Amino acid sequence: MNAQNYDPKHLHKMTPMWLFPYLVEGDALFGTGRWQYWADTLLNVQIPDDPIPPLEVTGRPDRETVKHLATIIDYGQRHSGQRHAEVFEQFVVWLLHGLGDPEFKPYATPDLIPGFRVPIPVLDDWYEKFELGRLQQHPHDYLAFFAQGGANKGYNPYEGYGFFATPLEVCRLMASMTFSGVDAQEAKRMSVCDPCCGTGGLLLAASNYSLNLYGVDISLAMVRFCKLNAWLYMPWLVFWPDFSLGGWPPERMRHYLFGQSVRGVTPNPETIPPQPPQEHILRGELKQTVNGQYILPLFDELVET
Repeated sequence: MNAQNYDPKHLHKMTPMWLFPYLVEGDALFGTGRWQYWADTLLNVQIPDDPIPPLEVTGRPDRETVKHLATIIDYGQRHSGQRHAEVFEQFVVWLLHGLGDPEFKPYATPDLIPGFRVPIPVLDDWYEKFELGRLQQHPHDYLAFFAQGGANKGYNPYEGYGFFATPLEVCRLMASMTFSGVDAQEAKRMSVCDPCCGTGGLLLAASNYSLNLYGVDISLAMVRFCKLNAWLYMPWLVFWPDFSLGGWPPERMRHYLFGQSVRGVTPNPETIPPQPPQEHILRGELKQTVNGQYILPLFDELVET
């Protein structure tokens, strides 16, 4: 593959948030339904009475999904000359950019991200072959699986950071014990912080009880892995749009929903603008932009057309 003489096929489509409509539409069709739940929460400025849609994370990853991800990473490794772990990290960055994560949103296309070294032909291949829906249909902490070497169980490139993923069964047990006896509606507001979150296994378990989640880690790579898990399965951890037109920037919205002191903001429920009931706001017919992106109606204003 001669990248120097290569004519990009899809790079112009890989703008920030190009992948986001597929995420929310896939979640509505065959995922957990959590994006709809979170959107209702934000637009109504109220935590729903309905239970949090459960996240059933199995102890073992889906074999076909693992095989699919391994093929994606292996292709990048063969055609970039980088180590498996390096390609995996950059694949995560590519996904976060496509989902619209604030860290990478300033960059028009992924090749402009500082330190990003994946050849454009590989990006085109990823664009054509990666199937996001597999991760939604078969929820699992795939980030932990691959961070610990994937099928190569004897290799953990993040051992130096002390990363050894807590088994998901243990995570579920810890979350169950923590929230035992707590009123379900009150639990949704309880603050949960994992000070060494890794890929977010404990937060995945806690997300069945709480909407008020935080994670911290010494490794930037781990923080990004955790963020990707959040985009896939815990939208309330990463998606806080700015509803400034209604007078509610993200910090004020978080403060009102969870009753916390954020930057000195004091909530006043009487100042909340009335919000009409919203149904199926993440669903609807996709429309295509001039760059080939597909945008859901709710998010028209978030992506330049």
